[in-house]
Amino acid sequence: MFENDIRNHNDGVILKGVFHYHTELSYDSNISLEELSKKLQKEGYHFAALTEHTKDVTIDNYIEYINQCKKLSNDKFVLIPGLEIRCGDGIEIAGIGLNNYIPDKSPNEVINSINQQGGYAVWVHPEKYTEYKPGLFHPNAIEVLNGNVDGEIAPKFSLINKIKNYNNKSLHATHFIFGSDLHFIPSSHAIWIECRVACFTTESIISAFHNGTYISCVKFGKMGSNGLFNCKDMLKLIILRSVYIIWNFFLKKSPSPLRNKISHFIRPIIKRIKK
Repeated sequence: MFENDIRNHNDGVILKGVFHYHTELSYDSNISLEELSKKLQKEGYHFAALTEHTKDVTIDNYIEYINQCKKLSNDKFVLIPGLEIRCGDGIEIAGIGLNNYIPDKSPNEVINSINQQGGYAVWVHPEKYTEYKPGLFHPNAIEVLNGNVDGEIAPKFSLINKIKNYNNKSLHATHFIFGSDLHFIPSSHAIWIECRVACFTTESIISAFHNGTYISCVKFGKMGSNGLFNCKDMLKLIILRSVYIIWNFFLKKSPSPLRNKISHFIRPIIKRIKK
């Protein structure tokens, strides 16, 4: 759909980036901002939309974190500060492009606070702790592939269909997005975002999210912000998702010693598939 490398077009520039990354500001990550910045720039990425856990984060160290993001950004790469905010009942909302700290509170309050700052609100891993129920609140987007929860190969089509059905009946057109949910530096990045922007600035990238001028990508296919795929990509991803579900069911039913042996054997194969 879009080119991977930065290119000038009559209607803007195409940028490649990642969404839902944690660094050492999060209690469960030890990645430094500098380490992540160098790694992504070396691999040809143009931005990282960060989503730090709010646990143990204060207003002061969040301000320091924002300043460090600015310091490590340049004319070819930007670190976009953000938070992953706990809302109770297993619900977490990520805010991209936050210049002020937001404490844990209800989903609607969090979404309003994010949007008031001009940020982009994403309901991340909506089925990690409970079943997705449409219409409870209205984020800008919903994460339909989470690298930690769903694997890094194909999205949850059952979730995509639930959101589409609700969007068709509702006045709220929620976007769809893939997220990595990474807490460590990977050997390669299997999930990424490509967006069309007017110019290369943090503000333009966040505007592209709001406007839905982005696509979510994995190795075997791409999805528009409206949740649509081309037929070839959809067929490949449905097959891969089905294999993933069957495989996980089989592993769960296998005795622990057998499961460990199979996992040890299959892990290198999966890594080769994702490369």
